[in-house]
Amino acid sequence: MADVLFASHSAELAGAERSLLALVDEAAARGHAVTVWVPADGPLTVALRSRPGRPVDVRVVANHWWMSRRGGGLVGAVRLAQVACDAAAVWWRLRSARPDVVVVNSAVAPAAMYAAAWRGIPVVTVVRESVRSNPTLRSLLPKDVLVGQIARRSSLVVAVSAYVASQLGTPSVVIHPPVSPPVSPPAPPAVKPTAPVGTSAHRSGGPQPGALRAVIAGTLGGDKGQSDAVAAVAACRDRDVPVTLDVFGAGTARELAVLRAQIADLGVERLVTVHGAVPDMPSRWSGYDVSLVTARNEAFGRVTAESLVAGTPVVGYACGGTVEILRPGGGVLVEPAPGRLADALCALAADPDRLPALRAQARARGEQLSGARSARDLVDRIESVRPGRRRPRR
Repeated sequence: MADVLFASHSAELAGAERSLLALVDEAAARGHAVTVWVPADGPLTVALRSRPGRPVDVRVVANHWWMSRRGGGLVGAVRLAQVACDAAAVWWRLRSARPDVVVVNSAVAPAAMYAAAWRGIPVVTVVRESVRSNPTLRSLLPKDVLVGQIARRSSLVVAVSAYVASQLGTPSVVIHPPVSPPVSPPAPPAVKPTAPVGTSAHRSGGPQPGALRAVIAGTLGGDKGQSDAVAAVAACRDRDVPVTLDVFGAGTARELAVLRAQIADLGVERLVTVHGAVPDMPSRWSGYDVSLVTARNEAFGRVTAESLVAGTPVVGYACGGTVEILRPGGGVLVEPAPGRLADALCALAADPDRLPALRAQARARGEQLSGARSARDLVDRIESVRPGRRRPRR
């Protein structure tokens, strides 16, 4: 058995963190002593401390990002200085912790990667981001330097998709993130008032009976493209095609205000509902006819996979990891433009008989993506890089 240390870049509970939970469960189930470092108390720490079975040691350890939306200029210089301080602090902590392997759960926060490499401890870096093409990942350092440092300091680099691996330009193993089936019954969307097609309520944005129910989930702003989804719903409304949209996801006050302003400007307040973040999103997918993925640089797309596992077809932009997931079936790929998205939604609304076949495809594709196989594969890789025997503690 080994001491495995996971270093998380975030204390939230989005896709990367939920994947981390699956890895922690698999490692603990194999009898490894598991420690998880998180940068702050948050939903992830609560989830870790309440895991059933073998206890997990959770510690709060600073872990700043060297890539972020505000990673350039003076802010970028400050972030790099913070990363350097974090790496020095982690190097000191590792003197007593001495894990057999350190697993870095994201490429955006490298302190644990550097410190473990300096200590001679094997490092597995899981790259969950489209590093080169994602415009929201900015850094004072060139992307070539960042990718080169990840390759140099890591004993093993794992990419969450072939799309991500193609951007690294260094040897890596592709393992899709683990996606689990919903653990609670599906929660259908709230019932909204209806109005017949052609009435004043319809023309002002009110939903109608038989409206195609769409959902989009993900952090607001950035590259997720919620604004495209809202614009597509407005375009469907203008064509007298009934489509409703529920938006789930956390965001800053400014990002929320921008989205709400767009909804108001387009007059679709009764068609689009913004719910914020919810902890049980996986259980909600099956309450909708389709889910929308409008990100242009999705590294993998956990929400895409979760929707398919729930049997809900995906209408997604033909970009990044979305193509990799949907090419075998389970949804519709469209060119990345609100008009093209509206065309696809209108076609589905006009031909509801097509939805059962798409749901069957989605369930079949979801079965290929679900289960614990990915977690097992990654933990197998983690075990393969650890030393053959433990080093003595000092």
